[in-house]
Amino acid sequence: MSPPSPGLSEAKRSFAYWDKLGPAFDWDSTYRATLPRIVAAEDYPTYVRELQRFVAPPRARPLTRAGAASARRTVQVRRDRGAPSAWLRPARATPLVDSRPLGNGILYLAINSFNDTTLAARLDTLRPQMERARAIVIDLRLNPGGNSGNGYRALIEHFATQPFTTSAWKSRMEIQSRRAWGKQEAERGVTGTENRRHWDGSVWFDSPGERLAPKATVLARTIPIAVLIGRQTGSAAEDFLIASDGDPRFTLVGEPTNGSTGQPLFLTLPGQVTLWICTKRDTYPDGREFVGTGIRPHVTALETVASVRAGTDVALEAGVQVLEERLAGRR
Repeated sequence: MSPPSPGLSEAKRSFAYWDKLGPAFDWDSTYRATLPRIVAAEDYPTYVRELQRFVAPPRARPLTRAGAASARRTVQVRRDRGAPSAWLRPARATPLVDSRPLGNGILYLAINSFNDTTLAARLDTLRPQMERARAIVIDLRLNPGGNSGNGYRALIEHFATQPFTTSAWKSRMEIQSRRAWGKQEAERGVTGTENRRHWDGSVWFDSPGERLAPKATVLARTIPIAVLIGRQTGSAAEDFLIASDGDPRFTLVGEPTNGSTGQPLFLTLPGQVTLWICTKRDTYPDGREFVGTGIRPHVTALETVASVRAGTDVALEAGVQVLEERLAGRR
């Protein structure tokens, strides 16, 4: 006989950030208040929005504006894929790896995913270009993550100049018999025991991160690297940045990263709605947190309305400037 199918109660057992929701947050009462709205949903979009409202953090829960200033209006939008509107930014193609020379001996290298096992081979084929370069721009702005091991391998074989420690992490754990004993202790008012901690969901498995060292194949230390980051840089791409933290070769340029990593538990709810529950709490090896805020660049380079209209890549220009200053010994 197989275990029962998991449901929304999995969040109570698996979510890694309950303490961030504040002591006043009550998952059970929120769940009970949500059920009538879900049952009363008149259509599928409303049903999905109610589920989104339910799982959104308390600070972000309101999905509509409130007050006398709210208004509803009807807007007609022409849908014509053959003639895109001038105000839409064209979607950029995202190959796994993209490279091109930028002039002055600077090589542009976009790595758009760490979820492909062929990445190592692709970087190997680009190795001659990397060795000839005076400096390299690594663009991770469109990299949502994947497998952290692929990023660590890139650091070990090509880019890291010193040993590094991967991100530390922890995840809640429980032993069912101890939960049963802990429930009995809770009913008797007993606190502070290991059994009670299992019942309360406050037992953690801790991993301090792995210590890795670069191989002899890494690029010469004299080749500086500017890493372009932004709001779409997430998960394994953020693990790559944490591993490179403190390495003098790297300068991070752009905007703060997505700030979202940690192994999700995938659940399917009625109506083929997918729910992700973050089960893993990642930090820098020294305990610094970045989830929710993102990894901040050393050099901030923000897009503006004017830069978008002009087609200017602000972060890339800033990254090139950083590298030229480093090559000239001014940074």
